Amino acid sequence: MIDISWVPSPSPSVQRVDIGLEAVLVRDDRANCHVLDPVAAHVWRCLDGTTSIERVVTDLAATFDGSADRIRHDVIRLVSELAEKGLVIGPGGADSASVVASAAQDLPRSTNRGTAPVRFLDEPPHP
Repeated sequence: MIDISWVPSPSPSVQRVDIGLEAVLVRDDRANCHVLDPVAAHVWRCLDGTTSIERVVTDLAATFDGSADRIRHDVIRLVSELAEKGLVIGPGGADSASVVASAAQDLPRSTNRGTAPVRFLDEPPHP
């Protein structure tokens, strides 16, 4: 299981553009754009290199109505997807991100309710 004490931060090669409550992430190479829904965009703004995944989960659980276990699962899934795409790094650099991304593969994917929180524009649209 992923260590929720991990402290991710945006990769220095990623720029964020806010569009309403959503956000678009663009890498410096402009090869891909990543659209975050409002909740994913909120989580992204919390990934500042000083806040652990555990703290993000605690803050979200206090703000939104939902179980801490469900929120923890969803945040880990989101951060794992961001790490897989190289959009977040940890204190140890990219290696930390790959550890988180590979550990998250054990999480069940069947909990997605509706649209994905991150739409990767380098992939086909989700049905």
